[in-house]
Amino acid sequence: MSISPENLVYVAGQACMDSNGNLVGKGDAAAQTRQALKNIGVVLAGAGADFSNVVEFTTYVVVRSSVQRYLDGCGELYPHMYPDRDFPPNTLLVVAGLVRERLSGRDKGRGGVAVGYLKRYVPEAHIGRPRTTG
Repeated sequence: MSISPENLVYVAGQACMDSNGNLVGKGDAAAQTRQALKNIGVVLAGAGADFSNVVEFTTYVVVRSSVQRYLDGCGELYPHMYPDRDFPPNTLLVVAGLVRERLSGRDKGRGGVAVGYLKRYVPEAHIGRPRTTG
């Protein structure tokens, strides 16, 4: 694959917040993963792209014990996002926390989890063209 720098769009900071800014899935990494991926899908669509345009994921999970639930959330969605099973690479990092504590999705009873993404993708050639509405 050849990637041209002028066709790169970077998506950062997609966490488990809904469109109203509410935390989704407090203490549930699978629910947080689903929401973060949903948010990324919205950003991709706004740029005229979809998950097939993703070059790589970098994922941040707060609390090591949440990794399996994160993988469960991906396992639920990836077959629909990538029906040909051609997944982009994903660097998974376990971190102590996120800059905004409320994005860490901490649940006092469970220790807390968060899933945030920094991800880049290559949109199709129509990036930069005016979008049409219909």
